[in-house]
Amino acid sequence: MSRPEVTFWKLLKDHLPGVKDRIENMAGEGMPDVSAVYSGVDYWIELKICNNKSKIVNPSTLCREAQAVWHTRRGRHGSKIFIAVKYDFCILFYKWISFEKYEEVIRINRNNNSYNWDVLTNMLQIILLARGE
Repeated sequence: MSRPEVTFWKLLKDHLPGVKDRIENMAGEGMPDVSAVYSGVDYWIELKICNNKSKIVNPSTLCREAQAVWHTRRGRHGSKIFIAVKYDFCILFYKWISFEKYEEVIRINRNNNSYNWDVLTNMLQIILLARGE
């Protein structure tokens, strides 16, 4: 994990529901940076830093092909897969829908150098506990 992603992980980790671990994967390509489980629901988060200061970019352009393949392989079997993207002005969470297709599900803006972490935690809990998606 790159240095900016380590910093992003430290910023997020206390606000993610459930038991979570940062993955130091040397064995396989494409595995996300964070493995977690909340109330029996397996979820994974790919951490990304985007230095584009003017606009939000398509999250699939931030992933390598091996990551998209991993997301699809696991997502088709029920794992919840997210991409968390940190910009200077906000943090966005996208949920995996299908190969290279992600839907924005959470956006928390940065105000006075802080974030509304309750929004992130509560929305992730709702998404993770939703059935039939």
